[in-house]
Amino acid sequence: MIGDGRFRADLYFRVNVARIDLPPLRERTEDIPGLVRHFLSLFHASAITLSDEVATLFRSYRWPGNIRELKNVMQVTLACLEGSTIHLGISQERS
Repeated sequence: MIGDGRFRADLYFRVNVARIDLPPLRERTEDIPGLVRHFLSLFHASAITLSDEVATLFRSYRWPGNIRELKNVMQVTLACLEGSTIHLGISQERS
């Protein structure tokens, strides 16, 4: 992009201080439970839990939107949640 004149070289060298290569979320599913806890805390919902079905689904889903997609899913789910456990399908507490 710099060669094509579509990105300023001086800006590139300012932002390219440290490069971190991080595999996509689908390749590091062991990070998902910690990220879920982080987002629950971020949204002041630390008391909320995931059902085993949802935890399994989260680990098997490919997450094409990576961490941003997981964060959005958590945010939308919490906005619709009735109860204290996130289940598949209907988001309400089951007896």
